[in-house]
Amino acid sequence: MYDWLLFIHIVAAMVWIGGSVLAGFFAMRAGQSRDPQRIRAFASDMVVAGRIFSFAALVILVAGVLMVVTEDFWEWENTFIIIGFAGVLIGGALGGAFYTPQTEKVIEDIDADRHAEAGARLQRIGRVAQVELVLLLVVVFSMVANWGV
Repeated sequence: MYDWLLFIHIVAAMVWIGGSVLAGFFAMRAGQSRDPQRIRAFASDMVVAGRIFSFAALVILVAGVLMVVTEDFWEWENTFIIIGFAGVLIGGALGGAFYTPQTEKVIEDIDADRHAEAGARLQRIGRVAQVELVLLLVVVFSMVANWGV
């Protein structure tokens, strides 16, 4: 069972991190285009993608907890497990408290012909996403290196 849980855990992390990298790339392209409809379409797609990221984070969390609970060699006190929990919690909080509301405001800005505000908001989202990506990569490295074991 452990191998299946690990596989599911890794695939969900791939979805989250890979999706984040692609989202950043497409956000940059949409912003550089200065085309309000392209920016709006990107923002609408990111609202949907946010649901996928949220589901991936939930799968990561559940699979990770089950791996610790079902195996004797992992402890809740292992540093990489604590870092993993922190990464999922921070990522989830950013999704619900920042990305979704800000992305919806980009759509509102475009619909209200506030294109400069939409562009500035998209850049802020991009900067936060870059920091989050670094955080996620630290989480992955801590998992690979089994920090604290």
